[in-house]
Amino acid sequence: MKTAEVNGKKLLIEVLFLEESSSYFVVKFTEENKYYIHSDELSFSHLRSTIFSFSQLCQVNQKVREVIKQLKSSVHKPVLLLSGEEGTGKKSLTSAFHYYKNGYTEEQWAVTIGKMISEGELGKLHATIQKLKGTFYIRGWEELSPCQIKNLVKSFSCCKENTAVFSTNNCNLSERITENFDISVHLPPLRDQLETFEEYTRKFIARYNNLYGKQVVGLSEDLLCIWKQKEWKRNLAELNECLEAGVYNAEGPYIQKKEVLHTKKDMLIHSGDNIDLTKTLVEIEEDIIRKVVEEENYNQTRAAKRLGINRATLWRKLKNI
Repeated sequence: MKTAEVNGKKLLIEVLFLEESSSYFVVKFTEENKYYIHSDELSFSHLRSTIFSFSQLCQVNQKVREVIKQLKSSVHKPVLLLSGEEGTGKKSLTSAFHYYKNGYTEEQWAVTIGKMISEGELGKLHATIQKLKGTFYIRGWEELSPCQIKNLVKSFSCCKENTAVFSTNNCNLSERITENFDISVHLPPLRDQLETFEEYTRKFIARYNNLYGKQVVGLSEDLLCIWKQKEWKRNLAELNECLEAGVYNAEGPYIQKKEVLHTKKDMLIHSGDNIDLTKTLVEIEEDIIRKVVEEENYNQTRAAKRLGINRATLWRKLKNI
């Protein structure tokens, strides 16, 4: 399954072979929104990630290597639990796991379950799972009752083609909850990987050197000293943002303190997510709405607040995108 954009509409392109031994096939075009659900109770969409392979991940830390080894040995397990603090790379690992298991990047799905989800919306999720195949990255499930969690896990266990990765920031779940999963994997926080901190910075710097056409070598000594003492509440996600800003703003071979004051969100107009001024005003508005909704993890209340409109208006606009 591939994606394309035609006249401002995002389309999914599926190639369906009539017979395995035949060279004849059918190309099916479907509006991407057909598979989207957006509400405070439930969000369902394609999983977006810049990572599609374990080789893209920094594996200098022994704990991280062990996590990847566990995942590689779990390709036949339909339901996985992936725990770790915010920003430790759970989504990236899920995408890399999907590619390792299937050999392609399509058919990855992001599911966010709201705190007050109704049985009706849960039923909609169960029905959607039955229609689609692939890897499902699920967040917010911890607020469900033990019975609801068990039934959700069962939905995946019954479908051999699907894999569910239940993601959580809570590293102290009860045994009654964890016993539902085929395997449980824990990602360490950045503060427990300080011995390999410089390797992480080199990995991210190389990525953004390529993106921005720079030749940054590393961090200045004073910045490296400060960052090794930093709390890094959002772990690798925060480090990634800081290094993208540093590489973009760098005026020399080493990133200086003053060059990491503004993160990616401050540089949006300069990045690959910049606004395309060749589009119509309506198309530009749609791009902005998509971007904000995605950044707010498809929470319409927060997205509407950022956009300065009410939820009803946002809902109407989303239906037309």
